[in-house]
Amino acid sequence: MIKFEDCNWLEDAFNSINFNTLSHSIIINGPSGIGKKLLSKKIISRLTNIDKVSLNEDEVQPDIFVLNRDKILINQISYREKRSQPWDEKKGKRDLLSFINMSPVNSPSKVAVIVDADMISETIQDVLLKTLEEPPKDSYIIMTTSRPNVLLDTIYSRSQLININPLNNSQKDLWLKSIGLTDFNSYDFPSYYSPIQIYKEIEENNQSNFKEFIKILDRHFSRSESQKNIIKDIMDLNINTIIKLNFFVEFLKIILESKLRNITLSGIYNTFASYSFSNLKISNLILEINDMRKSVYLVPQINESHMLNVIMSELLISFKR
Repeated sequence: MIKFEDCNWLEDAFNSINFNTLSHSIIINGPSGIGKKLLSKKIISRLTNIDKVSLNEDEVQPDIFVLNRDKILINQISYREKRSQPWDEKKGKRDLLSFINMSPVNSPSKVAVIVDADMISETIQDVLLKTLEEPPKDSYIIMTTSRPNVLLDTIYSRSQLININPLNNSQKDLWLKSIGLTDFNSYDFPSYYSPIQIYKEIEENNQSNFKEFIKILDRHFSRSESQKNIIKDIMDLNINTIIKLNFFVEFLKIILESKLRNITLSGIYNTFASYSFSNLKISNLILEINDMRKSVYLVPQINESHMLNVIMSELLISFKR
């Protein structure tokens, strides 16, 4: 398991914080898997003097309030008896604003955490804003986000923003070596994978997924097998439809960038260097796949085979040797 101390970029972010002037509202922004929760726990530990901090909602901590779930409702932020919603099964008669306005029990401060706050509605943000305007003494709210500028401007203006920048491939490779994973290379994973995502793929023995996907595309481009067999092999990969579509977009972006910036393709992309293509066709295909991805989010049961057939046909039309 990766610890805070294993991630030098998180230590740099933590050491840059001046806790004497720290805002009562903190937004930690960075790509998925960069370590926002690890940094949050380190900050909470510093503010509360609690050594072992958990962001698991099931673990009750009197001076820490955690919202870490797929969907956050307004009654989990501010509950009113007259509302028809029942009390939260996990939280009981506890909501974030009531928690923040109480005095600490065992610690010098109390901290509320909203994981993936970029998923909360504007209505909920408006409710939060009232507390941020007049924060109670010895209280802090930490919000993590994976995209910049997704919250209300008024929330950003009342918060301290901590940005964690993505690492480049060289930095990822150095980190992999530092934790003893010397047999792996970040270039064998999608460029958008964070160091911790790469570590999890290796830990779960999924490190070959992207390389296998690229190998299947290489076979398809060679036209040595039927498209039906190629699609079957892609469908058999142990990844969901969204990840497959993300892999397609990653591949096309790498290929397109190589032409636009005159970069020689190498590594797992080496065999595609001999193909020519239209920049416009590739750009349009990326847009089309992004539209498919949106459709999958809206209708998860969408026909994967049909989508793959469309994409694979477009690839054969777009790339010429």
